[in-house]
Amino acid sequence: TLQTLGYSTDNGGYYYYNTLGKGMTYEETMIAVSDYAKAAGIPYKWWLADSWWYYKGVGNGVKTWVARPDIFPRGLEYVWKRTGWPVQGHNRYWASDNTYAKQNGGAYDFLVDAESDFALPNSQRFWDDLLRNSSLWGLRVYEQDWMYDEFDKFPPLTRSATLARPCHHTTLRRLATRVCARSQVSFCANPELNTHRVAARSKRRTSRAHHSGWLP
Repeated sequence: TLQTLGYSTDNGGYYYYNTLGKGMTYEETMIAVSDYAKAAGIPYKWWLADSWWYYKGVGNGVKTWVARPDIFPRGLEYVWKRTGWPVQGHNRYWASDNTYAKQNGGAYDFLVDAESDFALPNSQRFWDDLLRNSSLWGLRVYEQDWMYDEFDKFPPLTRSATLARPCHHTTLRRLATRVCARSQVSFCANPELNTHRVAARSKRRTSRAHHSGWLP
């Protein structure tokens, strides 16, 4: 994504929580964007799916990181094959009611905090399975956003001087290494991230999002 042109639906983009027309799905919208780009000779090679496509739980965190059928009726894999564009997939902090945590009937170890409604993966197997399954629908870049919220609002991390390293920095280093075997990882909005400890084939943004007309 640093070497080729892509189409973004990030905050500030026209299709950020907005589709081509009333009653149209994002599936139809992105296919229309792809058809227009090809007709106009715009050489997009990938696209960014921002935070509008997956399930959210309590506190607006991630509940399940898969495409909702009301947004992509035939799935992200169909859009990938139809457009030829791999996906940079946005993700945010995990909700305490996420479907992956053992506390909620899932299969993976998570730290879950009822006070903040945040959760934090604490299992390498979780990342291995998540990225392996996501590659089947076209994920090429995993984007971990909202990291400032996870550091500042998740009490277990604010009350311990050491917890972030085994549970967060180590996980991120492993995540970057795992993704780099087949694609890339993007870390966003985390000034605390110790960037020299993550893999080379990653990119980092330490600030919050900014765009024309944006007010803090």
